[in-house]
Amino acid sequence: RVRPIFPGAGRDESFPVLCPNGESCTASVGGFDEHGGEYTDEVTSRGTAKTYTSEGTQDWTTVLLKHCNLNGFRTFISHLGFNHEIAIADNSMVPISGSVFIGTGARDDAGGYVSTTCPLANAQVCINQVLGSHSAPSSDTLSMLPAESSQGDREIGCVHTDDAGGYVFNVAIGARIYPTVVMPGHEFKAMDNRNSFLYRTSGVEMSFEAARSGALSRHDFVDITLTRIEVEVAGGGCRKFIGEPTMQYRLVGCAVSPIPLENGDELTDVRKGYNVPAHNIEIRVTEVADHDQATLEFMNSPISRDLSNVNAAEAETATIAAEAEEEFGLVDEEDDTDDSSNQSLFEFIYGGILFVRPEIEGGNDLAATTPSCEEGEERYRYRVGTLQSESFHVVQTNQDLEVTLYLRALVIPNHPRDDDSYCDTVDASTVVSVRSRIGLDP
Repeated sequence: RVRPIFPGAGRDESFPVLCPNGESCTASVGGFDEHGGEYTDEVTSRGTAKTYTSEGTQDWTTVLLKHCNLNGFRTFISHLGFNHEIAIADNSMVPISGSVFIGTGARDDAGGYVSTTCPLANAQVCINQVLGSHSAPSSDTLSMLPAESSQGDREIGCVHTDDAGGYVFNVAIGARIYPTVVMPGHEFKAMDNRNSFLYRTSGVEMSFEAARSGALSRHDFVDITLTRIEVEVAGGGCRKFIGEPTMQYRLVGCAVSPIPLENGDELTDVRKGYNVPAHNIEIRVTEVADHDQATLEFMNSPISRDLSNVNAAEAETATIAAEAEEEFGLVDEEDDTDDSSNQSLFEFIYGGILFVRPEIEGGNDLAATTPSCEEGEERYRYRVGTLQSESFHVVQTNQDLEVTLYLRALVIPNHPRDDDSYCDTVDASTVVSVRSRIGLDP
């Protein structure tokens, strides 16, 4: 049978190459036996050469090149049958490279996508070979999902971006290819409109000339995927409005300036909604208008969450719910009031300054009618953290009594005499320690 020959191209490891007629084959120079290939030593006047046979392919034999340079090479073929056709494939390869960045989701004046300049590490970049007719989707770039790649094309292989977001893939010359970026729940766009056009039409032709001209570099992509978050800035358990906040976000691990959170959708007087990149982000409140205490507390307490998989998880949950409804006719009602498991909610709650109002039942409290203990808001005499109070109570010996402590927090310190500056609901995690001296001498 016909056994075409192709060179090993001087590589030191096994690698996939493109072969005529859409065949898949593998070439290697050293250590290919570790990857399942077989070779035999041949001693010639030029030294010892190895002849490799690619495992798992049909009718391909690899001939090691002892001397390969830019001026060309020689291939020595043994057992040549003149009644057989010999096909020799040029396995010279050139690299295509680029980077993947996280985008803001915004468009620039030229219609392109704005990048945060933050690299996206460990993203999967796949190279697809154009075979036959190539009809890509009509969007401004290919949909970066393998299931939507053009019919008739094939995936050559994939690599992952490095810590700087970069990728390099070696492809045999003569091929026409296009890269795609794959990450579940994310959408990627080519940053250069000219590259986008090539991906949709003829593909990128791999050649030495293209490599020398730089046409095979800067095939960059931007992740335009956004996710919805809600940010709440409030005071106390009653979620009181304490001032207009100024906020920003940054991508964790990226050394670029934080990006302001602006023009959010007002959900309540203390909660707003924003669209942010679906990645690991940190939200920080940099100022609460006319509220120094809350500003200082929030500025030093940013909240970070990894939102990379939020969209994919929500899509999966919606799919499961739809399947359950279709099969069983059941729909689980969601509790809109429970925010405890909402990863997209960022809460900045100012606890305020806690005050305590004691109420004594029994014990013949002799001070119950004094001005300092009259009914009303002025009875909140104890400020948490202090050891004294303006209220003073005297109870009779050997009498049973019950002490109840009522709490409220001053969440707007600039107006301590205004009842609206207080919140009567404190966080459920609040712990108050009471030290009693009842029954002890002064």
